[in-house]
Amino acid sequence: MEDVYNNLRDQLETSKDSAASVSQRINKVEAVANALFLEWGSQIDMISSAKLKRDSQRKLPEIKRKYASVLVSMRKVEKNIAPVLINLQDNFLVLKHNLNANAIGAFQGEFNSIKQDAGSLIKVMNTAIAQSDEFIKSNKGE
Repeated sequence: MEDVYNNLRDQLETSKDSAASVSQRINKVEAVANALFLEWGSQIDMISSAKLKRDSQRKLPEIKRKYASVLVSMRKVEKNIAPVLINLQDNFLVLKHNLNANAIGAFQGEFNSIKQDAGSLIKVMNTAIAQSDEFIKSNKGE
């Protein structure tokens, strides 16, 4: 069970890292696209040809719509990661708690062994005390 626990712990950490990486990558794509669209919009007026200017002005909103659709799809994928990650973490925690329960059960066995050892030790100590009491009594009379 411990091997399964260790493997699941590693998979959980890797999955969390991967999920964070996906979110970071989507955020980077969004930042680059926003910068690109701002630059595109600000540069349209720099085009001297009326035909090329109209083409660029017409293309910008079309490309923005296509990009928005792609971004929505990326965010959906991102949102679908969270429930899977939560289920994986739930399973990991339950497995961890089961291992803890097994460890507590093992403590009972250890307690029984300690109790037995302590009982034996107390008997040995009582015998030694009785012997030392006898020795003390026998030497008082001298």
